[in-house]
Amino acid sequence: MTISIGEGCGYFLPGTDIQMNNMMGESFLLLKGFHSWPPNQRLQSMMTPTMMVDHQKNLVFAGGSGGAGRIPYMIAKVLDGILTKKQSLLEATVAPRVYVDNNLTHVENGYKGEIPNHLKKHHWADKSLFCGGVHSIYRNEHGEFEACGDSLRYGVSTVF
Repeated sequence: MTISIGEGCGYFLPGTDIQMNNMMGESFLLLKGFHSWPPNQRLQSMMTPTMMVDHQKNLVFAGGSGGAGRIPYMIAKVLDGILTKKQSLLEATVAPRVYVDNNLTHVENGYKGEIPNHLKKHHWADKSLFCGGVHSIYRNEHGEFEACGDSLRYGVSTVF
């Protein structure tokens, strides 16, 4: 379950402590600008969790992050780490991140991948909330569960 108020709108549902979300923090979903949103239609969202199943349709990964348009990139980075690079879930979660937004590449300290020279670069001195904070659970190839709460967003985890 994911709860987010995005930008928030200041309106609370009467009789509850639930604030409505205006969903306007995800401008990349409206390529023609905020005023292109059709009336009476719910705006799509990049909210997570993301879930992955194996060939037998068993759930093997569930993960989420804050970060609006950066969410799919940060989740994909963790999945790439565990599936392609054979990292543990913790290793994949704490590895330095990179995010390309138009011609600007955001790079966390310690990132070792190549970045094309034609892109402008913003180097973060350390890990940054800008690059998300992935919290996830993964059942590895041995059938063991791994959990990781990203410390960037005060996440903690435990596996029983």
